[in-house]
Amino acid sequence: MRQQPTPSPERTSTALSDRPNFWRALGIALIVAALPLSGAATAVLAILAESLWPEAVPSSALAWGVFAAVGSPLLVGGIRLINKGRQLRAALESVSASEDTRPPVLYLRAFGDDAKLASPPQLAQINPFVISTGEENFVEALQGIGPVIAIGRPGEVLPPLGARRLYVDDAEWQARVIGLMGQARLVAFMIGTGSGLWWEVEQALHRVTPERLLFCGSSRDFTAFLNRAHPWLPRPVSLPPPRRLSLAPSEYLLHFDTDGQAHFTRLGNPALLLRGNLRKPMLPVFQFALRPLFEQLGAPWSAPPIPWKALAISVGFLIVLFGGIGLMAWLETG
Repeated sequence: MRQQPTPSPERTSTALSDRPNFWRALGIALIVAALPLSGAATAVLAILAESLWPEAVPSSALAWGVFAAVGSPLLVGGIRLINKGRQLRAALESVSASEDTRPPVLYLRAFGDDAKLASPPQLAQINPFVISTGEENFVEALQGIGPVIAIGRPGEVLPPLGARRLYVDDAEWQARVIGLMGQARLVAFMIGTGSGLWWEVEQALHRVTPERLLFCGSSRDFTAFLNRAHPWLPRPVSLPPPRRLSLAPSEYLLHFDTDGQAHFTRLGNPALLLRGNLRKPMLPVFQFALRPLFEQLGAPWSAPPIPWKALAISVGFLIVLFGGIGLMAWLETG
Protein backbone atom coordinates (compact mmCIF):
# COMPACT_ATOMS: atom_id res chain seq x y z
CA MET A 1 0.00 0.00 0.00
CA ARG A 2 2.80 2.42 0.88
CA GLN A 3 5.55 1.39 -1.52
CA GLN A 4 6.62 4.56 -3.31
CA PRO A 5 8.90 7.32 -2.06
CA THR A 6 7.46 10.56 -0.82
CA PRO A 7 7.58 13.52 -3.22
CA SER A 8 10.84 15.43 -3.16
CA PRO A 9 10.89 19.08 -2.09
CA GLU A 10 12.03 20.08 -5.58
CA ARG A 11 9.12 18.28 -7.21
CA THR A 12 6.63 19.80 -4.79
CA SER A 13 8.07 23.29 -5.31
CA THR A 14 7.71 22.90 -9.07
CA ALA A 15 4.06 21.95 -8.70
CA LEU A 16 3.36 24.84 -6.34
CA SER A 17 5.00 27.33 -8.69
CA ASP A 18 1.95 27.02 -10.97
CA ARG A 19 -0.52 29.86 -10.52
CA PRO A 20 -3.72 28.80 -8.73
CA ASN A 21 -5.64 31.87 -9.93
CA PHE A 22 -4.74 31.15 -13.58
CA TRP A 23 -6.25 27.65 -13.52
CA ARG A 24 -9.28 28.86 -11.60
CA ALA A 25 -9.90 31.68 -14.10
CA LEU A 26 -9.46 29.32 -17.06
CA GLY A 27 -11.94 26.88 -15.55
CA ILE A 28 -14.52 29.62 -14.96
CA ALA A 29 -14.03 30.81 -18.54
CA LEU A 30 -14.76 27.33 -19.88
CA ILE A 31 -17.91 27.03 -17.80
CA VAL A 32 -19.14 30.49 -18.83
CA ALA A 33 -18.36 29.70 -22.48
CA ALA A 34 -20.27 26.41 -22.43
CA LEU A 35 -23.71 27.94 -23.03
CA PRO A 36 -22.88 30.49 -25.79
CA LEU A 37 -20.63 28.04 -27.63
CA SER A 38 -23.33 25.40 -27.48
CA GLY A 39 -25.85 27.95 -28.74
CA ALA A 40 -23.60 29.00 -31.61
CA ALA A 41 -22.96 25.39 -32.59
CA THR A 42 -26.70 24.69 -32.44
CA ALA A 43 -27.46 27.65 -34.71
CA VAL A 44 -24.87 26.59 -37.30
CA LEU A 45 -26.06 22.98 -37.31
CA ALA A 46 -29.70 24.08 -37.46
CA ILE A 47 -29.00 26.11 -40.61
CA LEU A 48 -27.17 23.18 -42.19
CA ALA A 49 -29.88 20.71 -41.19
CA GLU A 50 -32.64 22.94 -42.53
CA SER A 51 -30.92 23.30 -45.90
CA LEU A 52 -29.85 19.67 -46.25
CA TRP A 53 -32.55 17.73 -44.36
CA PRO A 54 -35.64 19.94 -43.94
CA GLU A 55 -37.79 18.94 -40.96
CA ALA A 56 -35.61 15.89 -40.37
CA VAL A 57 -34.55 16.77 -36.81
CA PRO A 58 -36.66 18.82 -34.32
CA SER A 59 -34.83 21.93 -33.16
CA SER A 60 -35.26 21.06 -29.46
CA ALA A 61 -33.69 17.62 -29.93
CA LEU A 62 -30.85 19.23 -31.89
CA ALA A 63 -30.27 21.79 -29.13
CA TRP A 64 -30.05 19.18 -26.38
CA GLY A 65 -27.83 16.97 -28.52
CA VAL A 66 -25.39 19.79 -29.25
CA PHE A 67 -25.31 20.84 -25.61
CA ALA A 68 -24.49 17.28 -24.58
CA ALA A 69 -21.71 17.10 -27.19
CA VAL A 70 -20.27 20.60 -26.75
CA GLY A 71 -21.44 22.07 -23.46
CA SER A 72 -21.02 19.07 -21.17
CA PRO A 73 -17.27 18.56 -21.87
CA LEU A 74 -16.68 22.27 -21.31
CA LEU A 75 -18.51 22.16 -17.98
CA VAL A 76 -16.61 19.06 -16.83
CA GLY A 77 -13.28 20.46 -18.02
CA GLY A 78 -13.95 23.79 -16.36
CA ILE A 79 -14.74 22.16 -13.02
CA ARG A 80 -11.54 20.12 -13.20
CA LEU A 81 -9.42 23.19 -13.92
CA ILE A 82 -11.05 25.10 -11.06
CA ASN A 83 -10.29 22.22 -8.72
CA LYS A 84 -6.67 22.12 -9.91
CA GLY A 85 -6.36 25.78 -8.97
CA ARG A 86 -7.97 25.05 -5.61
CA GLN A 87 -5.55 22.16 -5.04
CA LEU A 88 -2.58 24.43 -5.77
CA ARG A 89 -3.88 27.07 -3.38
CA ALA A 90 -4.55 24.48 -0.66
CA ALA A 91 -1.04 23.05 -1.09
CA LEU A 92 0.51 26.50 -0.85
CA GLU A 93 -1.44 27.27 2.32
CA SER A 94 -0.43 23.96 3.91
CA VAL A 95 3.30 24.64 3.51
CA SER A 96 3.23 26.57 6.78
CA ALA A 97 2.51 24.57 9.93
CA SER A 98 -1.07 24.45 11.10
CA GLU A 99 -1.89 26.77 14.00
CA ASP A 100 -4.76 24.56 15.17
CA THR A 101 -3.51 22.93 18.37
CA ARG A 102 -6.57 20.75 19.03
CA PRO A 103 -6.13 16.95 18.96
CA PRO A 104 -6.56 15.93 15.32
CA VAL A 105 -9.11 13.85 13.48
CA LEU A 106 -7.25 11.04 11.70
CA TYR A 107 -8.87 10.31 8.34
CA LEU A 108 -8.05 6.90 6.84
CA ARG A 109 -9.07 5.48 3.48
CA ALA A 110 -7.69 3.22 0.73
CA PHE A 111 -5.36 5.08 -1.64
CA GLY A 112 -7.21 3.45 -4.52
CA ASP A 113 -10.37 5.37 -3.53
CA ASP A 114 -8.73 8.82 -3.75
CA ALA A 115 -9.88 9.30 -7.37
CA LYS A 116 -13.48 8.43 -6.49
CA LEU A 117 -13.44 10.70 -3.44
CA ALA A 118 -12.00 13.53 -5.57
CA SER A 119 -15.25 13.57 -7.59
CA PRO A 120 -18.50 15.28 -6.54
CA PRO A 121 -20.46 13.30 -3.93
CA GLN A 122 -22.55 10.52 -5.47
CA LEU A 123 -25.80 11.92 -4.06
CA ALA A 124 -25.11 15.35 -5.60
CA GLN A 125 -23.67 14.61 -9.06
CA ILE A 126 -26.77 15.88 -10.88
CA ASN A 127 -26.10 19.42 -9.63
CA PRO A 128 -24.10 21.31 -12.30
CA PHE A 129 -22.88 23.86 -9.73
CA VAL A 130 -21.02 21.32 -7.57
CA ILE A 131 -17.24 21.71 -7.75
CA SER A 132 -16.47 20.36 -4.28
CA THR A 133 -15.32 16.78 -3.83
CA GLY A 134 -16.74 14.00 -1.70
CA GLU A 135 -13.73 14.14 0.60
CA GLU A 136 -14.07 17.92 1.03
CA ASN A 137 -17.69 17.63 2.16
CA PHE A 138 -16.89 14.89 4.67
CA VAL A 139 -13.72 16.51 6.01
CA GLU A 140 -15.24 19.97 6.44
CA ALA A 141 -18.07 18.49 8.49
CA LEU A 142 -15.45 16.94 10.81
CA GLN A 143 -13.45 20.16 11.31
CA GLY A 144 -15.54 21.09 14.35
CA ILE A 145 -14.01 18.12 16.19
CA GLY A 146 -10.40 18.87 15.24
CA PRO A 147 -8.06 19.51 12.30
CA VAL A 148 -8.39 16.61 9.86
CA ILE A 149 -5.16 14.92 8.77
CA ALA A 150 -4.43 11.91 6.55
CA ILE A 151 -1.45 9.93 5.33
CA GLY A 152 -0.68 11.13 1.80
CA ARG A 153 -0.42 8.82 -1.18
CA PRO A 154 3.29 8.24 -1.94
CA GLY A 155 4.49 9.96 -5.09
CA GLU A 156 1.59 12.39 -5.49
CA VAL A 157 2.59 15.96 -6.35
CA LEU A 158 -0.69 17.68 -5.47
CA PRO A 159 -2.72 16.35 -2.53
CA PRO A 160 -6.46 15.91 -3.05
CA LEU A 161 -8.78 18.57 -1.67
CA GLY A 162 -9.86 17.80 1.87
CA ALA A 163 -7.71 16.49 4.70
CA ARG A 164 -4.21 17.86 5.21
CA ARG A 165 -1.72 15.23 4.04
CA LEU A 166 1.28 13.95 5.96
CA TYR A 167 3.92 12.06 3.96
CA VAL A 168 5.97 9.26 5.51
CA ASP A 169 8.43 6.67 4.24
CA ASP A 170 7.30 3.13 3.55
CA ALA A 171 9.27 1.78 6.51
CA GLU A 172 7.64 4.23 8.95
CA TRP A 173 3.98 4.51 7.97
CA GLN A 174 2.63 1.83 10.32
CA ALA A 175 4.37 3.29 13.37
CA ARG A 176 3.21 6.79 12.34
CA VAL A 177 -0.40 5.67 11.96
CA ILE A 178 -0.36 3.97 15.38
CA GLY A 179 1.09 7.13 16.93
CA LEU A 180 -1.57 9.32 15.29
CA MET A 181 -4.33 6.98 16.49
CA GLY A 182 -3.16 7.56 20.05
CA GLN A 183 -3.18 11.35 19.60
CA ALA A 184 -6.43 11.66 17.65
CA ARG A 185 -9.69 12.80 19.16
CA LEU A 186 -11.45 10.79 16.43
CA VAL A 187 -10.34 8.16 13.89
CA ALA A 188 -12.59 8.36 10.82
CA PHE A 189 -12.60 5.68 8.12
CA MET A 190 -13.94 5.79 4.59
CA ILE A 191 -14.67 2.10 4.07
CA GLY A 192 -12.86 0.52 1.14
CA THR A 193 -10.59 -2.34 0.18
CA GLY A 194 -6.87 -2.91 0.39
CA SER A 195 -4.55 -4.70 2.79
CA GLY A 196 -3.17 -1.45 4.21
CA LEU A 197 -6.62 -0.12 5.05
CA TRP A 198 -7.66 -3.38 6.69
CA TRP A 199 -4.50 -3.34 8.79
CA GLU A 200 -5.49 0.17 9.92
CA VAL A 201 -9.05 -0.98 10.71
CA GLU A 202 -7.79 -3.88 12.82
CA GLN A 203 -5.32 -1.64 14.68
CA ALA A 204 -8.00 0.99 15.37
CA LEU A 205 -10.51 -1.55 16.69
CA HIS A 206 -7.87 -2.92 19.07
CA ARG A 207 -6.19 0.35 20.14
CA VAL A 208 -8.84 3.10 20.00
CA THR A 209 -11.78 3.36 22.39
CA PRO A 210 -15.09 2.72 20.57
CA GLU A 211 -16.49 6.23 21.07
CA ARG A 212 -13.55 7.67 19.09
CA LEU A 213 -14.27 5.63 15.94
CA LEU A 214 -16.31 6.62 12.89
CA PHE A 215 -16.97 4.69 9.67
CA CYS A 216 -18.57 5.98 6.47
CA GLY A 217 -19.73 3.99 3.45
CA SER A 218 -22.59 2.60 1.41
CA SER A 219 -24.78 -0.31 2.46
CA ARG A 220 -22.79 -2.49 0.05
CA ASP A 221 -19.52 -1.33 1.66
CA PHE A 222 -20.84 -2.00 5.16
CA THR A 223 -22.06 -5.49 4.27
CA ALA A 224 -18.53 -6.49 3.23
CA PHE A 225 -17.03 -4.56 6.17
CA LEU A 226 -19.18 -6.24 8.84
CA ASN A 227 -18.58 -9.69 7.38
CA ARG A 228 -14.83 -9.21 7.78
CA ALA A 229 -14.55 -6.98 10.85
CA HIS A 230 -17.10 -8.65 13.16
CA PRO A 231 -14.45 -10.50 15.24
CA TRP A 232 -12.86 -7.17 16.20
CA LEU A 233 -16.04 -5.16 16.91
CA PRO A 234 -16.91 -4.42 20.56
CA ARG A 235 -20.45 -5.79 20.07
CA PRO A 236 -22.38 -7.56 17.29
CA VAL A 237 -23.48 -5.06 14.65
CA SER A 238 -26.33 -5.42 12.13
CA LEU A 239 -26.91 -3.16 9.15
CA PRO A 240 -30.30 -1.38 9.16
CA PRO A 241 -32.91 -2.75 6.71
CA PRO A 242 -32.76 -1.20 3.22
CA ARG A 243 -35.01 1.71 2.41
CA ARG A 244 -38.06 0.89 0.32
CA LEU A 245 -38.10 1.94 -3.34
CA SER A 246 -34.41 2.85 -3.16
CA LEU A 247 -32.66 2.73 -6.56
CA ALA A 248 -29.12 3.06 -5.15
CA PRO A 249 -27.29 1.76 -2.07
CA SER A 250 -27.93 3.88 1.02
CA GLU A 251 -25.01 5.78 2.55
CA TYR A 252 -24.39 5.45 6.29
CA LEU A 253 -22.28 6.69 9.16
CA LEU A 254 -21.45 4.24 11.95
CA HIS A 255 -20.22 5.31 15.38
CA PHE A 256 -20.16 3.68 18.81
CA ASP A 257 -21.02 4.92 22.29
CA THR A 258 -18.81 4.42 25.34
CA ASP A 259 -20.36 0.97 25.93
CA GLY A 260 -19.52 -0.17 22.40
CA GLN A 261 -23.13 -0.02 21.19
CA ALA A 262 -23.27 0.67 17.44
CA HIS A 263 -25.30 3.58 16.02
CA PHE A 264 -26.03 3.84 12.30
CA THR A 265 -27.14 7.12 10.72
CA ARG A 266 -28.48 7.06 7.17
CA LEU A 267 -27.31 10.00 5.07
CA GLY A 268 -30.25 11.83 3.53
CA ASN A 269 -30.69 13.30 0.09
CA PRO A 270 -29.21 16.85 -0.06
CA ALA A 271 -32.08 17.97 -2.31
CA LEU A 272 -34.49 17.43 0.60
CA LEU A 273 -32.66 19.76 2.98
CA LEU A 274 -33.75 23.39 3.19
CA ARG A 275 -30.29 24.17 4.57
CA GLY A 276 -28.60 22.83 1.45
CA ASN A 277 -25.29 24.18 0.22
CA LEU A 278 -25.04 24.92 -3.50
CA ARG A 279 -21.30 24.31 -3.76
CA LYS A 280 -21.03 21.64 -1.05
CA PRO A 281 -24.40 19.87 -1.10
CA MET A 282 -23.40 16.98 1.16
CA LEU A 283 -21.86 19.21 3.84
CA PRO A 284 -25.12 19.94 5.73
CA VAL A 285 -26.12 16.28 5.32
CA PHE A 286 -22.92 15.21 7.07
CA GLN A 287 -23.28 17.97 9.67
CA PHE A 288 -26.74 16.83 10.74
CA ALA A 289 -25.73 13.15 10.67
CA LEU A 290 -22.67 13.86 12.84
CA ARG A 291 -24.57 15.76 15.53
CA PRO A 292 -24.86 12.76 17.94
CA LEU A 293 -21.12 12.10 17.62
CA PHE A 294 -20.26 15.77 18.24
CA GLU A 295 -22.40 15.75 21.39
CA GLN A 296 -20.83 12.48 22.54
CA LEU A 297 -17.31 13.93 22.14
CA GLY A 298 -18.26 17.27 23.71
CA ALA A 299 -17.48 19.16 20.49
CA PRO A 300 -19.49 22.32 19.69
CA TRP A 301 -22.20 21.76 17.06
CA SER A 302 -24.47 24.27 15.34
CA ALA A 303 -27.01 23.83 12.57
CA PRO A 304 -25.80 24.92 9.13
CA PRO A 305 -27.29 28.26 8.04
CA ILE A 306 -30.05 28.56 5.47
CA PRO A 307 -28.27 29.61 2.23
CA TRP A 308 -30.71 32.21 0.91
CA LYS A 309 -28.33 33.29 -1.86
CA ALA A 310 -27.89 29.72 -3.08
CA LEU A 311 -31.64 29.15 -3.00
CA ALA A 312 -32.21 32.29 -5.08
CA ILE A 313 -29.61 31.16 -7.64
CA SER A 314 -31.19 27.71 -7.84
CA VAL A 315 -34.66 29.16 -8.38
CA GLY A 316 -33.29 31.51 -11.05
CA PHE A 317 -31.54 28.62 -12.81
CA LEU A 318 -34.77 26.58 -12.85
CA ILE A 319 -36.73 29.55 -14.22
CA VAL A 320 -34.21 30.03 -17.04
CA LEU A 321 -34.09 26.28 -17.77
CA PHE A 322 -37.83 25.73 -17.96
CA GLY A 323 -38.31 29.07 -19.69
CA GLY A 324 -35.90 27.95 -22.40
CA ILE A 325 -37.71 24.63 -22.78
CA GLY A 326 -41.03 26.43 -23.04
CA LEU A 327 -39.63 28.85 -25.62
CA MET A 328 -38.36 25.96 -27.76
CA ALA A 329 -41.75 24.26 -27.59
CA TRP A 330 -43.53 27.51 -28.54
CA LEU A 331 -41.19 28.09 -31.51
CA GLU A 332 -41.81 24.57 -32.78
CA THR A 333 -45.60 24.91 -32.62
CA GLY A 334 -45.70 28.54 -33.73
